[in-house]
Amino acid sequence: MEFDFEIGYGDFVSAIDRRNVEKWLLGQSGYKKLQINQDDMQDVYFNVIFTSAETIFVGNKQVGLQLHAQCDAPWAHTFDQTFSYSYPVAAAQSFDFTFFNSSDNNGYLYPTIEFTLNSLGSDFTLTNTTDDGREFIFTGLSASEGITVDNSLQTISSTTGLYRLSYFNKNWFRFCPGLNELHITSAISFVEFTYSFARAVGS
Repeated sequence: MEFDFEIGYGDFVSAIDRRNVEKWLLGQSGYKKLQINQDDMQDVYFNVIFTSAETIFVGNKQVGLQLHAQCDAPWAHTFDQTFSYSYPVAAAQSFDFTFFNSSDNNGYLYPTIEFTLNSLGSDFTLTNTTDDGREFIFTGLSASEGITVDNSLQTISSTTGLYRLSYFNKNWFRFCPGLNELHITSAISFVEFTYSFARAVGS
């Protein structure tokens, strides 16, 4: 997605200040978060690269810029949200929970999952019943080990510093659109999900 918008300086600026602003905005090599200060857009941001700028003049004075932005997706993103479960007693857990994926993207939503095994733990199984019973499984881990999985980037890190891909069934976890019915079986002390929804904004 691409769009144009205007920013104002609040006062007249010199050519030197304008060049400094353009250098700061246009000199980025990667996507940066852009939040628009508008009542209906307070909870979302765009990932953008500014590709061009045109000076806005009033009475031969420089008062602002018209910017052209290129986005990484055809929608905005909510800021990261999380939900988690904690279990202070060292025991095997087996429990159901639900998650409603309200993203405006009709595809799958891939969260980051972080879990910590307790002193009895070695395996972790997360089943999405809604996704045809798809299972996200780790086996043979160390007791009290912590694992972080970015399912979008398909990366795994461990508090042990060991490479854990071979301990994983390689079913990267995903939420289906709408209501998801989920089940966890593991001797864990903590599990957390971090995600961001796509939001269609504007015309």
